[in-house]
Amino acid sequence: MSNDDEVHQTIRRSAVSVEVPSDSAPLPIEPDGRFAVPEGVPDIELGRGGMGRVLHLRDVHLERDVAVKELLTENDEAGAALRSSMFVREAQVLARLDHPGVVPIYELGRRADGRVYYAMRRIKGRTLGDALEACSTLEDRLSLLPHLLDVVQTMAFSHHRGITHRDLKPDNVMIGEFGETLVVDWGLAQFETDQVTEGRTAGTPAYMSPEQAAGRKTDKRSDVWSLGVMLFELLTGRLPFDAKTASDMMNAVQKSPIPRVGTVQPGVSHALALVAEQAMRRDPTERFSSAEELSTALGKAIADRGPKPWKMQAIAGALGLAVVALLSFAFSQQAAAARIGDLAERAAHGSDNREAELLSRLALNAWRDGDTREAETQSAAALALNARDPLARGLGTLLKSAPTVKPVWAIKTEAGCSSTLIAADQVFCSTLNGVKVFSAADGKELASLSSGVRGWQRAMTFAADGTLVFAGDDRVIHVWNVTTRSEIFHSAELSQTVTTLAATPEGVLIGLHDGNVSLMKHDRSMQSVTHEEGAIRVLAQANGQRVVGTADSLTLTTLSDGKTVHLDQPARAVLPLKNGQWLAALHESVVLFDGTRPTVWPGHHAEVTALAQGGSPISGSDDGEVRIWTADGRPLMTMHDFTQGISSLAADERHVAVATGDRGLHFIELPQPSNDVWAQRIPSVNVVEANPELILAGYRDGTIERLGAGPLEIKHAAAVKALASVHGEKSAKKLRFISGSEDGHVQGLLWSGETVVLDTSIAAPVTTIAVSADGSIAAWAFTDGTFALWNVLLGKEIFRERQSPVRALTFAPKGLHLAVARDDKRISILEADSGKEIKILEPMNAPSQALVFSKNGKTLYSAVNDGEVLEWDLESGRNTHQWNISDRAVTTLSLSDDDWHLYAGTQGSEVVMLNAWNHETLARMPLLAGRVTLLSKMPESNHLIVTTDQPHLFVLLSDEGESAGSPPPEWIQGRQ
Repeated sequence: MSNDDEVHQTIRRSAVSVEVPSDSAPLPIEPDGRFAVPEGVPDIELGRGGMGRVLHLRDVHLERDVAVKELLTENDEAGAALRSSMFVREAQVLARLDHPGVVPIYELGRRADGRVYYAMRRIKGRTLGDALEACSTLEDRLSLLPHLLDVVQTMAFSHHRGITHRDLKPDNVMIGEFGETLVVDWGLAQFETDQVTEGRTAGTPAYMSPEQAAGRKTDKRSDVWSLGVMLFELLTGRLPFDAKTASDMMNAVQKSPIPRVGTVQPGVSHALALVAEQAMRRDPTERFSSAEELSTALGKAIADRGPKPWKMQAIAGALGLAVVALLSFAFSQQAAAARIGDLAERAAHGSDNREAELLSRLALNAWRDGDTREAETQSAAALALNARDPLARGLGTLLKSAPTVKPVWAIKTEAGCSSTLIAADQVFCSTLNGVKVFSAADGKELASLSSGVRGWQRAMTFAADGTLVFAGDDRVIHVWNVTTRSEIFHSAELSQTVTTLAATPEGVLIGLHDGNVSLMKHDRSMQSVTHEEGAIRVLAQANGQRVVGTADSLTLTTLSDGKTVHLDQPARAVLPLKNGQWLAALHESVVLFDGTRPTVWPGHHAEVTALAQGGSPISGSDDGEVRIWTADGRPLMTMHDFTQGISSLAADERHVAVATGDRGLHFIELPQPSNDVWAQRIPSVNVVEANPELILAGYRDGTIERLGAGPLEIKHAAAVKALASVHGEKSAKKLRFISGSEDGHVQGLLWSGETVVLDTSIAAPVTTIAVSADGSIAAWAFTDGTFALWNVLLGKEIFRERQSPVRALTFAPKGLHLAVARDDKRISILEADSGKEIKILEPMNAPSQALVFSKNGKTLYSAVNDGEVLEWDLESGRNTHQWNISDRAVTTLSLSDDDWHLYAGTQGSEVVMLNAWNHETLARMPLLAGRVTLLSKMPESNHLIVTTDQPHLFVLLSDEGESAGSPPPEWIQGRQ
């Protein structure tokens, strides 16, 4: 399986017509100094192909390592233009495929010398081709089946998005260092809508389909062939055809007999062999029709490889045979059953831990997608295989406090609901020949507001005076008093069918099928408003703006000056938000816009059909999925319980009504705001606690707030950068806490409420502050490297120096020593009462971001900028253990009261719980978003305060009792 011969090399001739980028829309030029060579990397070139090369570089703006693919130069101007166009196209394909199995792309641009490049995530690992070469037995190769199934599922998502890869092979599959599987090199990908010129060949000869080798038009079934070849190679250890040149290989692919798997490799599962052979049928119509169909068959074949132990059969039954729920595509129940069956068989061979890791990653995908039910199912399955799987344990902890919805009732309506409303403990359903009214308490029908036998009532709204207005196919506007259940007005017949209604302070806007928009005023008179080309599909007015949408476009008009923003996109629904912004349902996305740049909230897998505003924005799609969103566009919760798609949504602060395409109407109680979420804006500094009743946050506007009790007396002129509680006597003239700011001031707040300035730097902001446990000594540092010690009791300076800037400070429990972490990667141990340096800990690879002492002061833990946590023995000054917990910087540390658990927060939105005794990683808790800025253990409780740079604070149950039990006696004695 060497890549040295031409049958394994990609032929880059493209039969796809692509546009050459014009100078009228140039790519952005790379900013000077954007990328640098990472420290200690002797060779930055990761790989090279016929069109470009991939470099390992450092993004200095975002402080992360990236892979940068750049186009190789070519003298032929026409050829260079085409290659540039194909290169840009590859980046666009990657951007469209937002899936765990595809490397995410960060940016696309042009170098100063004209070379096109794009930056993407740096993947560490090996190719599937390398993994196959390392296998010596059939069982070795079969262990790679989960990776191949991941590839098939990734391609199922790609095919669902209308993209074929056309160059699938083991060398274009990466297995990451944590077991993740990614499909790479999409340079030959084509869209279903592409214009294809037959007669030109592109791809890798050894894996080409017969139609691809012949230069004929290809589709997703060509990818199915390539996947079949990869499965054949995994099962047999060789390719199906043997040839030394590209032309001979392409001829063999088209004409040579296709070998049987069982003939080449006796002992292979008959079910697996049949899957490979059907995928490699020469006639595309006889293959699997798509990667999704192949995924189902392959999953079932894997499940049929051998008998299932009784224990795993019980687990499979308990889980309802539903294990696969990837972030971006929903596969069939048969594929889910295959996953469980695969787990069962592999458990018999001692592979429980590996399978638990796979399930945990599926649970993580579901958690990040807001699908808490699926995340709970997957993490429970992982824990059934390995009770100590860190990610499954961490997700279990998070899920205990995750928001949940509560179904209240569900009914079948006579004809379905074209629109819904919630008001006064009632649910309104516009339907055939009128509006049905149901009780919000139990779903019983309360009334029927009849329009006569006049057809569907398409839309309804409440007018400013509280009357219900509805209209539809009968071309009549009906106005009802919902209290007396009586019609008080109906209009003369209009010229066209009414498609949508929208309430305004002036009256009710009426959208018609002929593109006209009219206003029915409070006196029931009609006024023409505007006309659009095509039937009015959506209509809304709020915040001084009006949105009108047709089947082809969406227009936002500012009413005060008549300015418009026009989108050449059709919307199925629009929703005004309280902050003046709008949401629109555009294709498979929810889009936030305010008249400037739109922001896409991706995640749905089918067309979004409905929007509603409850306590949070809510969306529904054609595949029956309902999503509840956070204000910043993250999925808070996902529900998959609705068949036949979502026809309409309505919501208030506590409930959502969901009307489905099968005439169903569901009434659901929404998750209520948790007591565990306190801060509604983003703190600029860590939160500290003096006791469980005092939790403080500093903000960018210079204020400091006692959460739940409003701002305190102290105020800075710039963002608060550091806070520290002063534990000690609570008398009027004693310090309560000390704060530092970007304004260079270190201030103290007395218990009397008086503010005192302790130190000032004219040009250097404060970076960090620490106070000893007894409250007698404080320390702080500035960005210019100035470091100061302060006697709190006497109110005077002890020591001051200027060296390399200080990143972190912490006092030993008894206050005798102080640990100082600097930018130069040193950690110094100082005498707290004099500032004298008594020990320097051995050099590290990167600066420390956080420090914490053990309770006996003999051990120090440091959080390092390269994703490590180090344990130091202070008597010897040696590093005694190292946890590699993240590929992102570790930003904060905290210890449990008994030193038993060490908590680490990362820039990658994760909290990791470590065992300080046996150095085990106990749990990994992935937050939905945000850089973790502080972890604080609540004294004498099992709650952990987690602060991120997102506008929320979370109180998490640490789950100590279940995770590792109690410390052993020898541990306790050693720490005393």
